[in-house]
Amino acid sequence: MLKHHSALTIFFLVCISFLYADDNLIANHDFSQFEGNGKPAGWVMGSNFSVLINGGENGNCLAFENKSPETYHLCVQNINCRPGDIFVFGTYVKTENMTGEDSGATVCLEWYDKDGKFRGGDYPSGKKGNTPNWTLIHMRSGQVPEGVNTARFALYARKGMVGKAWFDRPYCRLFQPELVGPISVAPYRGITDGKELEITVALNLRPLRIEPKDVSGQFEIVDAAGKTVLTQKAEGIELTQCTAKLDIAPLLAGKYTVKANFECKSKKGSAQRTFTKAAKLDYGRCYIDEYKRLIADGQPFFPLGLYVSNAAEADLKVIGASPFNCIMAYGPPGNIEGMDKISENGLKIIYSIKDAYPGTKWCPKSINTDEDAVNFIEKRVKDFAKHPALIAWYINDELPLSMIDKLVARRDLMEKLDPDHPTWVVLYQYTQISEYLNSFDIIGTDPYPIPGKGAYEAARWTRMTRDGAFKHYAVWQVPQIFNWACYRKGPAAIGCRKPTLAEIKCMFWLCIANGANGLIPYSYYDLKKPANGVPFEEAWAEVCEAGEMVKKQIPVLLSVEPAPTVSVNAEKIDTRTWHYNGADYVLVVNGNDKPVEVEVTVGATATKATAEFGPAPTLKSNSFTLKLAGFEPAFVKLVP
Repeated sequence: MLKHHSALTIFFLVCISFLYADDNLIANHDFSQFEGNGKPAGWVMGSNFSVLINGGENGNCLAFENKSPETYHLCVQNINCRPGDIFVFGTYVKTENMTGEDSGATVCLEWYDKDGKFRGGDYPSGKKGNTPNWTLIHMRSGQVPEGVNTARFALYARKGMVGKAWFDRPYCRLFQPELVGPISVAPYRGITDGKELEITVALNLRPLRIEPKDVSGQFEIVDAAGKTVLTQKAEGIELTQCTAKLDIAPLLAGKYTVKANFECKSKKGSAQRTFTKAAKLDYGRCYIDEYKRLIADGQPFFPLGLYVSNAAEADLKVIGASPFNCIMAYGPPGNIEGMDKISENGLKIIYSIKDAYPGTKWCPKSINTDEDAVNFIEKRVKDFAKHPALIAWYINDELPLSMIDKLVARRDLMEKLDPDHPTWVVLYQYTQISEYLNSFDIIGTDPYPIPGKGAYEAARWTRMTRDGAFKHYAVWQVPQIFNWACYRKGPAAIGCRKPTLAEIKCMFWLCIANGANGLIPYSYYDLKKPANGVPFEEAWAEVCEAGEMVKKQIPVLLSVEPAPTVSVNAEKIDTRTWHYNGADYVLVVNGNDKPVEVEVTVGATATKATAEFGPAPTLKSNSFTLKLAGFEPAFVKLVP
């Protein structure tokens, strides 16, 4: 996010209209028009930018030079936008001696509401060092969020970068997606022995400016021989999706394909997904049940884990003595002895093979082809799939949507090689979850909002992740426990800090309140870095305190008994309910940084209310009140 870091206050920009002959929404994108002060028309730019006449590929370009890492200027203009819009944007870049800790000279697109409040953005990596040839940096944005009316396009070098850069032919264009997106099938891996099949198909009506009433659709089930065995009209079409329950009771056991066909006056679209009607369910040793819980060796399991750099024995002993029950190791064990050490310390592992994509940044040097990648994965499945420490495979860490075919193929490969374990994916692309469907069994996103955006971002990201996956998938979230100064150097680290204990607790419980079925905070190894700002022992004690609060409530969190509904009329107060062992439990989380008093209305009667943690509730006839400190969660037990 640029707003909080810029030395240039950008509130007086001219909004540019949508109508251009070449559909480029960037005004004066060739830097050929000038105002009376000699500045390029339509742009607001810092003092280290200038127009270089005839310096571009076919005309003028923008030149940038920065000599001090403390200086941070941008060249920007605003574009009108509407919720649901999708853009493709980019620029050509050259660099000379561009140095610094961040990724260099680049472009971005950010969202702002009518009050000028930042609402997110998209940030492709830039170019640094010496890039003598014009190189395209580009990206496709997510959908513009509700409440946003301005997109801010910026050419810049990341904070703390020094050197020279040139920007040529910047562009931003509206993107027209397909009418129909992927299909999500509710049962785990599309395997069911039930009488109904619940499916949701993603629709892109909002960015296409199509009203649901103008769209018709039909669902079709085809057997392995290609014969249509069921057709059903699509009802309840919405802007983003259409959900249906299909009667599969008459179907024999076997594999089928469900197809979705939609059309309006101007567009048609279709999608399909396979599923299995099973005579008897057997999901394997570890799987996701209908309540989105991980079932491991027959027992529900709430992953409360940590990202670690590797599975070093000394760290396993420390973590094994803590409230945490699993790890995700970037450098996982390469032998059975290492896996045994994990089990010996009472832990499980989510095994990482996320780098086995040829051509990606962290891909092992031994993997140069897709065949190499398959051989690499097959060996690890052969060596470790039967080990009791394994609960899931980690197969994608924020890889781009442009790789979606490879990502879907990887998930399919893992199901084929190891039907006993699910796959987990973590994305920062929380606005594009529905487009990643079919590439994961479990989804997570990683909001790291401290200090720039506030703890409540954890709630917003989790909701959008859950809803983007149409509530069909388990959600294992990755909340922040580290200091951004571990990654940002020089001026970029100014103002960075680790989350406070109150913020960590708040983010943990905001994730859970909004549907998380597991928490894997990032990261244990950052707690050991001096840049984290406090000694490891102090930081670790706080993380363990927050983890212990979750651990104590895991039996409740895993309960699937019917629970009462609740309502709260207050901003940034999130709730979730459970019924366990004869009592109702209500989680209430204050996502505000200031104290609030809230009244929680409960759809069930209670004779006694106590706090498992947080302030004591005051019980009324069908509600209770709480006085919550800033960022404070409470877990209230209600006895009938």
